[in-house]
Amino acid sequence: MKKILFAVIGIGALLFIFINLSDKNEKGLDAFFSDVAKTAGVENPSLGRTFYNEQLGEFDIQIFIRNGSAWGDVDNDGCVDLYVANPDGNNSLYVNNCDGTFADKAESANVAYGGQSTGVSFGDIDNDGCVDLFVANHEESNILYKNNCDGTFVDVTKTSGVLFTPISSTGSSWVDFNNDGFLDIFVTNISKDPIVYELENIHNLEGGMFVTSASDQLFKNNGDGTFTDVAKEAGVGGPSKFFSYMDAVLNKFSGISGVSYSSAWFDYNNDNCMDLMIASDSGSSPLYKNNCDGTFTDMTVSLGIDGYFFGMGIGVSDINNDSFQDIYLSNAMTGILNINENGERFSNKASEMGIREKVGLMGGPETDLENEIGWGATFLDYDNDGDKDLYVVASGYFVGGGKGVTNLFYRNENGMFVEDTDNVKLTNNERSYGLSSADYDNDGDIDLYVTNATSENNLFMNESDNSNHFISIRLQGVKSNRLGIGAKLELTAGGKTYYEQVKSGMSLASQNDYSVHFGLGNNETIDSLTITWPSGTVQKVENIEVDQIHTIIEGDK
Repeated sequence: MKKILFAVIGIGALLFIFINLSDKNEKGLDAFFSDVAKTAGVENPSLGRTFYNEQLGEFDIQIFIRNGSAWGDVDNDGCVDLYVANPDGNNSLYVNNCDGTFADKAESANVAYGGQSTGVSFGDIDNDGCVDLFVANHEESNILYKNNCDGTFVDVTKTSGVLFTPISSTGSSWVDFNNDGFLDIFVTNISKDPIVYELENIHNLEGGMFVTSASDQLFKNNGDGTFTDVAKEAGVGGPSKFFSYMDAVLNKFSGISGVSYSSAWFDYNNDNCMDLMIASDSGSSPLYKNNCDGTFTDMTVSLGIDGYFFGMGIGVSDINNDSFQDIYLSNAMTGILNINENGERFSNKASEMGIREKVGLMGGPETDLENEIGWGATFLDYDNDGDKDLYVVASGYFVGGGKGVTNLFYRNENGMFVEDTDNVKLTNNERSYGLSSADYDNDGDIDLYVTNATSENNLFMNESDNSNHFISIRLQGVKSNRLGIGAKLELTAGGKTYYEQVKSGMSLASQNDYSVHFGLGNNETIDSLTITWPSGTVQKVENIEVDQIHTIIEGDK
């Protein structure tokens, strides 16, 4: 019998709530997953749309707009909710009933947009404690919804200043890049989806596929409910470009970013300013260092990460517990695992650490398959042993590419990754794109949500039932932004120190829950927990118990 304790460390109060959870594992395995999307009510098929090319006669093909999902507690009941983008129907807001099931309340909440949505993310515009929602769309204007704190949202796209001429956006991420206490919004854009552009010109592909990229946007929060796009002044917008995929294959774009697919905010050099990485297709995936003065410097070449092309999704975590965040980049060729060397350089250690992907547009290692691409990716400690594991979802490029591709799960065994997809029950032969993670049932282990293009989506409930311990931290900023995005946590247990950050963006078109989860192995006590907030406040938390979900308020003791 698992017993989970919720502890809220508040100003002048400490509230404890016990929840008993029955053991669920009936298969004799320590840790595995079960797809419970149907029983939970979140299967929501994200199907493609049909394209007909008159010049080719009776040519008919499905086009898949990469879509994702985001986790956020929209009603502040302690159970994280799920928003799912749908490129061919209404989006869904699955409100968590706190009993393992969800109810779609998108209509009543006024967020059931019915266009072609791609990436979605939650943030808090005005630090009122109610998460707001950004919806990125394909060839339509994006939408910013403000949470009214009563179960409904209002569209503030025009009044907030984030409305722009429709192009196509792939996703968004929230960050306080200037540490003023207000969350800003970064939007990745393309002017034409590469797949759509290819199909419209499929009879002219002898010279390679051509793509037009659009500048990204960094919307600075003015603190009054409005935003200003400062991407150009900050140095992160990137120029609009027109180029061929073949040029990228021939390495003609080393050090030059291409089409932006996803973004991730984290502090790679531990200077307390959030840096930005963009997964870029047909060019290098740039890493911008935050200069802590409102501007950024492109460090892609000097950090040694400029030689990788066709970037799709991003996963970030400190996988070797040296206090520096490492990067996984999903790719159309093979995945890249860049290990952070003290914030001064990155080295791709994928092969020597066991990451040998079976996917790749050009037929990567250990495969002769083509038209297969890695998309969303995330690190998680699925069995709470203290080591960060990796899950990557994949798909064919389009239906004409043939059969489905299995997603890949890598278990971390003392710093080496072992592909173990079948054993943990995460095999999925659909065309998967988006991936997000959260402990949706508050049982102390991380669950996964996958969006598929050709079938119903998956909610992989973590069925771990071992003796390992954990702790989960939900931060509440006071001087800092309310969600604590950008905070650093240093936890020591059993003589071992673990490091994490409250990061944003990552994966593909998706957003993980902002809670910070630590697997503790067999450690039953925590020696120390130190939080460095974006405001610069350093907070030491004492007498904190394991196997609990804690809410910690900035500056409280």
